[in-house]
Amino acid sequence: MLEKEPDMLITIHDQTPAHHGPNLTPRILDALRVAWHRARSGLGNASRLFSALLVLLATVACDGTRGTVMAVPATGACPGSVSLAWSITSASGQPLTCAQAGATSVALRLQSRTGGTPVFTAFPCANSPGTANIAPGFYDVAIELHDASGARLATSSPQTSVAVAVGRTKVLTPVTFALGTGGGGGSRVALTLEAEKVATNCQPSSSGGAGITGTTITIIRVGDGCAAVTLVRSRGGVEIGPYQVNCSSPEVAGCIERDETLTTTGLAPGGYVVRVVGKIGPVDCWAAESQINVPATGQLQSRIFLRRQSAPGC
Repeated sequence: MLEKEPDMLITIHDQTPAHHGPNLTPRILDALRVAWHRARSGLGNASRLFSALLVLLATVACDGTRGTVMAVPATGACPGSVSLAWSITSASGQPLTCAQAGATSVALRLQSRTGGTPVFTAFPCANSPGTANIAPGFYDVAIELHDASGARLATSSPQTSVAVAVGRTKVLTPVTFALGTGGGGGSRVALTLEAEKVATNCQPSSSGGAGITGTTITIIRVGDGCAAVTLVRSRGGVEIGPYQVNCSSPEVAGCIERDETLTTTGLAPGGYVVRVVGKIGPVDCWAAESQINVPATGQLQSRIFLRRQSAPGC
């Protein structure tokens, strides 16, 4: 059995007597007193006592350095942690759920300021906020929103010189992922409108056209609400102007000809119903309802065909 001299003191790291250490908690001191008593009384197995003392010393080391930034392995006895909260919006600022955005995870890349291999961790998208153990140190943190395939949907501004301390949780600045704002996410959707069985949308019927004088467009997210995005009208690469989708009170634009393109990057991945009405004067004479599926990346081109309605004045 290991014996301990009566006047021997337990020392930790800087040779400070454990029973004089100002940072030691009463719980740890009580545990040390029990171990000391057993050592003096001859109770217990020597190997078990030695192992217990090592665990206590590791605990005391963590407790004594609590709140200090140190470079130690994340799998060691004294990790720190980081916590992050996030939200998602469309390009127009509408809040989105993870399902609506087609997102499954929030990925973090932590690069130590002293170099070395980056640390990667990820949280389920629906579990905001998320917390992960990280080795204490100083980090630059990159944050991305990913879909199920691991493709990047959006990014946030990097957070630099983040200090992770021993035994403490560093709360990162909350982030908002805005889809379709050029931050690495948001597919380009291009729509064109074509009235069936006529040569043009805007020319009068006497000239072989549909005679449309006004157009309204609404876009509804399947299983959700209005997608109030801004569509950019262009012809031959020249921008004509914007069209703001408003489902409760649709804007009445002039006739949109079939060689015009309506584009947006503000739609989150998923399914949508696009409804278009072509008016002749005040009467809804042409209509279309088309379902589109916006991919997580890339672009979608869709031609929407309007059919003549049987209504007086058409």
